[in-house]
Amino acid sequence: MTEFMTSEALTCVEMFWYVDEEYRGTWGIKLLKYFEEMAKASGCVRIAMAYMENSMPERVQKLYTKMGYTPYEHHWMKWF
Repeated sequence: MTEFMTSEALTCVEMFWYVDEEYRGTWGIKLLKYFEEMAKASGCVRIAMAYMENSMPERVQKLYTKMGYTPYEHHWMKWF
Protein backbone atom coordinates (compact mmCIF):
# COMPACT_ATOMS: atom_id res chain seq x y z
CA MET A 1 0.00 0.00 0.00
CA THR A 2 1.12 3.52 -0.64
CA GLU A 3 -0.29 7.02 -0.63
CA PHE A 4 -1.04 8.04 -4.19
CA MET A 5 1.11 10.91 -5.47
CA THR A 6 -1.78 13.30 -6.00
CA SER A 7 -3.78 12.60 -2.83
CA GLU A 8 -3.55 11.15 0.64
CA ALA A 9 -5.88 8.25 -0.22
CA LEU A 10 -4.29 4.83 0.16
CA THR A 11 -3.65 2.95 -3.07
CA CYS A 12 -2.83 -0.76 -3.24
CA VAL A 13 -0.19 -1.29 -5.93
CA GLU A 14 0.50 -4.67 -7.50
CA MET A 15 4.25 -5.20 -7.65
CA PHE A 16 4.33 -8.64 -9.23
CA TRP A 17 1.57 -10.96 -10.43
CA TYR A 18 1.95 -14.48 -11.71
CA VAL A 19 -0.52 -17.35 -11.90
CA ASP A 20 0.78 -20.70 -13.10
CA GLU A 21 -0.74 -21.65 -16.45
CA GLU A 22 -2.78 -24.54 -15.06
CA TYR A 23 -4.50 -22.19 -12.57
CA ARG A 24 -5.24 -19.28 -14.90
CA GLY A 25 -8.81 -18.36 -15.68
CA THR A 26 -11.08 -19.14 -12.75
CA TRP A 27 -8.35 -19.31 -10.08
CA GLY A 28 -6.52 -16.24 -11.38
CA ILE A 29 -9.73 -14.22 -11.22
CA LYS A 30 -10.47 -15.54 -7.71
CA LEU A 31 -6.98 -14.44 -6.66
CA LEU A 32 -7.56 -10.96 -8.12
CA LYS A 33 -10.91 -10.66 -6.34
CA TYR A 34 -9.26 -11.71 -3.07
CA PHE A 35 -6.57 -9.08 -3.67
CA GLU A 36 -9.32 -6.47 -4.09
CA GLU A 37 -11.02 -7.58 -0.87
CA MET A 38 -7.74 -7.37 1.07
CA ALA A 39 -7.04 -3.91 -0.36
CA LYS A 40 -10.48 -2.65 0.75
CA ALA A 41 -10.09 -4.25 4.18
CA SER A 42 -6.74 -2.45 4.55
CA GLY A 43 -8.33 0.94 3.89
CA CYS A 44 -7.29 1.37 0.28
CA VAL A 45 -9.66 3.28 -1.97
CA ARG A 46 -8.12 2.14 -5.27
CA ILE A 47 -5.85 -0.47 -6.80
CA ALA A 48 -3.14 -0.05 -9.44
CA MET A 49 -2.61 -3.15 -11.60
CA ALA A 50 -0.16 -3.73 -14.44
CA TYR A 51 0.29 -6.15 -17.31
CA MET A 52 3.27 -7.14 -19.41
CA GLU A 53 3.19 -5.92 -23.01
CA ASN A 54 4.41 -9.32 -24.22
CA SER A 55 2.05 -11.46 -22.14
CA MET A 56 -1.53 -11.49 -23.48
CA PRO A 57 -2.04 -7.70 -23.21
CA GLU A 58 -5.37 -7.67 -25.08
CA ARG A 59 -6.77 -10.44 -22.88
CA VAL A 60 -5.60 -8.77 -19.66
CA GLN A 61 -6.93 -5.37 -20.78
CA LYS A 62 -10.30 -6.97 -21.52
CA LEU A 63 -10.39 -8.61 -18.07
CA TYR A 64 -9.39 -5.44 -16.21
CA THR A 65 -11.96 -3.40 -18.13
CA LYS A 66 -14.67 -5.97 -17.39
CA MET A 67 -13.77 -5.81 -13.69
CA GLY A 68 -14.09 -2.01 -13.61
CA TYR A 69 -10.47 -0.91 -14.04
CA THR A 70 -9.58 2.02 -16.29
CA PRO A 71 -6.24 2.77 -18.00
CA TYR A 72 -4.20 5.33 -16.08
CA GLU A 73 -0.51 5.18 -16.87
CA HIS A 74 1.89 3.40 -19.22
CA HIS A 75 5.48 2.48 -18.22
CA TRP A 76 8.49 2.25 -20.49
CA MET A 77 11.63 0.27 -19.68
CA LYS A 78 15.20 0.58 -20.94
CA TRP A 79 17.58 -2.34 -20.52
CA PHE A 80 21.35 -1.90 -20.25
